[in-house]
Amino acid sequence: MNHFYSKFCFSLTAFCFLISFNLKAQDTTYTPARLKAAQEMLNATDQKSRFQTSMNTSIKLQELKLPEDKRAGFEEVMHQFLNKYLTWDIISEKMCKLYAAEFTTEELQQLAAFYKTPVGKKFGSKQTEIFFKAEQIGQQIALAHKDELKTMFEAAYSKK
Repeated sequence: MNHFYSKFCFSLTAFCFLISFNLKAQDTTYTPARLKAAQEMLNATDQKSRFQTSMNTSIKLQELKLPEDKRAGFEEVMHQFLNKYLTWDIISEKMCKLYAAEFTTEELQQLAAFYKTPVGKKFGSKQTEIFFKAEQIGQQIALAHKDELKTMFEAAYSKK
């Protein structure tokens, strides 16, 4: 149990650190038009609700790794923590800057227009589900070869 929490907390901390490092590294001044285009693109993709769905799905997936009697407490604590430090209101401005760093104003406008089409809406609605399914595929493949990976690490570590 403690091992799981240690791994989860480490993963969450590393994830937050990497995001904050990337966002600080990209902390550039963008035109109001570019930031507005980024916000419109995020709105067109319904990122606010997708973000919440993604957080809830992540919590549920982590819960499955716990004994059943610990799941409710884990869910409660994680929701309290995430609602305090990782809400859409807290990160949306940083997300706008992230997209503004990667796309021009025109590209953001084109993306927003695409996501407003029927196929764009469908694509957007499937992104979270596809992401988690892709993650599961990767985990299944890695798990199938975990012994080989362990042997490779042992060999690499023994060289030092």
